[in-house]
Amino acid sequence: MKKVITFILLYIAVYVGAMLFVQKRYNYDWTPISPREKLGQSIEDLLIKEGSPTLMTDKLPESPSKANISFEKASIDNKKSASIKQEEKLPTQDSAKESSEEINSQQTQQEITSEETAITEEKDEIDSAEETTQNNLQELSVDQEIEQEQNTPIAQESEKKKSTLEEQLAAANLVDIRSFRTKVFLRMKYATTDNFTERKLYNKAKCYLKKPVAQALVKAAKLAVEEEVPFWLCIYDCYRPTSVQKIMLKSVKEQGFLSKVSNHSRGMAVDVGPCNMQGEPLLTPNTFDTFSDASGAYYYGDEVPDIAIDNRTALQEVMKKAGFNTISNEWWHFDYKGAKNEEPLDIRF
Repeated sequence: MKKVITFILLYIAVYVGAMLFVQKRYNYDWTPISPREKLGQSIEDLLIKEGSPTLMTDKLPESPSKANISFEKASIDNKKSASIKQEEKLPTQDSAKESSEEINSQQTQQEITSEETAITEEKDEIDSAEETTQNNLQELSVDQEIEQEQNTPIAQESEKKKSTLEEQLAAANLVDIRSFRTKVFLRMKYATTDNFTERKLYNKAKCYLKKPVAQALVKAAKLAVEEEVPFWLCIYDCYRPTSVQKIMLKSVKEQGFLSKVSNHSRGMAVDVGPCNMQGEPLLTPNTFDTFSDASGAYYYGDEVPDIAIDNRTALQEVMKKAGFNTISNEWWHFDYKGAKNEEPLDIRF
């Protein structure tokens, strides 16, 4: 391929050189001649050869041939056509120029937009860094406030009470039922306002019991799920400080349902009811803390459905197998054996 190109270029160079040599040596005019002009020259040459130069001299200036006139007219038309085409090309060139300017303008706008985007991103990074710094300062401030509050006498006293509560519970052999990892449902009514006093009597929804009592309750919970019709235990109350018992005595209107000293205050009693595996109470003769005849452990009124009596009976049986005893006026209350041997306690929680 390279050889072919070289040959073509060499040929063109030789051809151009030959043309230049002929033009310079013989003063040859390479301007193209139209057929009509060539015909006029041929007639002139013919007249000169026949010895009549006067004919060409006399007639050509006065009356030019039609061929020359047509040639001149054609030349003028070609110039006009060329001028018109050139004028037609000018708008195109202007349009191209405008397109080029528009493209340059768009490129410039894109560059400006890119710079603005970069500036915006840099500003966002700076704002984010400032916000992070501010958050860190706020967190530090909060930590300092917490540290200051912990160093106040009130906070130190609260921490002292906390340690004292743990020490008092341990000294009284009271344990949290949750420490046994048994599936029971805590529904500590007196840690809410949903009770007959309509007051929140406990600060924590905790079930504390003497350790042997807690172990017996765990046994009862296991027996319940092994029943022919299994059920689970919902715990409503466990250890109850004596100061809370006094508040209850002032609030209750019905006599005979509360004693001045409760086995709850000894950590030896528990209020419990049957429930399903979702922790929803099963049907019983009445609800917890309802002081009526239906609260009796052996009440069989006609208004009580058989299923309610069956659920109550199943609860009593598993509790008795675990070492608990019922009392006559509350079907949900169970005392552990030897309860009277323990001293009542007033450890607030």
